[in-house]
Amino acid sequence: MYTEAIRIFDHLGAKREVADAGWVLGEVYRSQSKFPEATASYTKTMKIFSHLGAKKGVADANRILGEVYCAQNKFIEATASYTEAKEIFACLGDEKEVANAVRGLEAVDCARAEYAKSKPLQNK
Repeated sequence: MYTEAIRIFDHLGAKREVADAGWVLGEVYRSQSKFPEATASYTKTMKIFSHLGAKKGVADANRILGEVYCAQNKFIEATASYTEAKEIFACLGDEKEVANAVRGLEAVDCARAEYAKSKPLQNK
């Protein structure tokens, strides 16, 4: 699977390819609702993008981490990730991605409200 590709790319020193394969691995984990694994994969990918100076990659990783955190009801982390993505996209002048990050922040607010409404029901 992608873990083998990551190992080979890493051995070759091909950091961009490690990041790209890590991104796809994160997508696989996210589609399987394996959120801790997805978080680890996207976080590693984000660190590589940061090391490479690939600001868009860092912003994209933050945005997707916002989705993963929100899916786990980790609203503080989701807000922080979407906010970081929004700020980087704004610095890059990418208005469409700024709007996507804002939409993510709005989704967190909605999910937080729904979660809060369901908590009293769970306690009964």
